[in-house]
Amino acid sequence: MGHIHVKRPAEPHLVGALAVADHQDIEDALIDAVEVPEEARSISVSLDRVSVPMEEPRQRPAGRPKKGAPKKPVERNFRMA
Repeated sequence: MGHIHVKRPAEPHLVGALAVADHQDIEDALIDAVEVPEEARSISVSLDRVSVPMEEPRQRPAGRPKKGAPKKPVERNFRMA
């Protein structure tokens, strides 16, 4: 994957303004630079760290499963990306 050069703002609060102003150029550069694997199901992009919901396997409770219980239970955990 290639590097994408984005202008560095003079002040931190300008990051959002630059991202909005240059969003089309940024999106076009990402489309050109990133090859998404066929097995990918979602993509998350952030200018700063962000929590992303992840579905992770969860252990089944002890005993007989309840009627209609999922065969492969998951829990949704938010992880920092």
